[in-house]
Amino acid sequence: MPRPIFTLLAELQSTLAELSHALSPLEALTTYFKSGTPSPAKPAAKGSARKKAAPATAAPKPARKARAKGKNTNPNLAFQGVYMAAIRGLSEADKASVRKVRSEQGVEAAIKLAKSKA
Repeated sequence: MPRPIFTLLAELQSTLAELSHALSPLEALTTYFKSGTPSPAKPAAKGSARKKAAPATAAPKPARKARAKGKNTNPNLAFQGVYMAAIRGLSEADKASVRKVRSEQGVEAAIKLAKSKA
């Protein structure tokens, strides 16, 4: 039976390889902004580190749920964005009154009040 420390080290090594692969496009950008000239983009290798098989001793990771690009699955996040945009330009006194309405009557009423005060 392998020791748990080796399993952890293998997982950390694969995670670092994935991170390095994910950040490689940023390397070209930083080179461009430092020198002012574009550097040739490195093509992604077909047998990249992300496709390496996990060690046999590691537990399989649960599959991530696919999500439509640009669509929030949580409706509260949409309300949060609208609320934050509505109170951005208000004075501190107006923000305080909007916060009070939000705690008492809900987000929709607070958004309506904030837009009326803008």
